[in-house]
Amino acid sequence: MTNWYSVMAVGGTPKPVLKRLYDELYRAVSAPDMRAHLATAALEPAPNTPEQFRQLIADELARWKGVMEKGGIRPE
Repeated sequence: MTNWYSVMAVGGTPKPVLKRLYDELYRAVSAPDMRAHLATAALEPAPNTPEQFRQLIADELARWKGVMEKGGIRPE
């Protein structure tokens, strides 16, 4: 199990806006001072594109759905 943090936008956000958001966030987390700051909290930036993130979410939903079904866990 891993933890991850993200920045999301509402559905239908124009692609140019998403690209700008991605570019700026990538630049920010790539900065040496930000990487050092994150490292103090044992965090390692692993930016991905909006498409990669959508796939990550889909994969996580499928994985945890399977875990819940296998374990007989019901949503409350």
